Amino acid sequence: MTFVQPQSGSLLLSAVGPRYQTTFTNQTTLTIAGTTHHLGTAALLYQVYDSAIPASPVRPDRVTVDPTTYTVTVTFLAPQNGSIILAASQGASGTDFEIRDGGIVIPVPSS
Repeated sequence: MTFVQPQSGSLLLSAVGPRYQTTFTNQTTLTIAGTTHHLGTAALLYQVYDSAIPASPVRPDRVTVDPTTYTVTVTFLAPQNGSIILAASQGASGTDFEIRDGGIVIPVPSS
């Protein structure tokens, strides 16, 4: 991984562990029930990609995880096509996400 400027922080790479992936079309709100992804935790990491070839990462407007049902809700400012990957975490935190006992809320920083 190469950065244009020096960075500090943590890098989490995951090659193993439970994952869930799905595609979506023309969505401003994407809801994935905990009973659908079966990851069994609110401590989730995510990555969203557009539908281009090759795919590029997409930053949603907001991502929330219900702390009881583990249902993931992703919102976009405009209709979006693409895919999302969810992965169970053993507890991590960073600037793009925050894992709390009450679930995950990911606000997108203002430009």
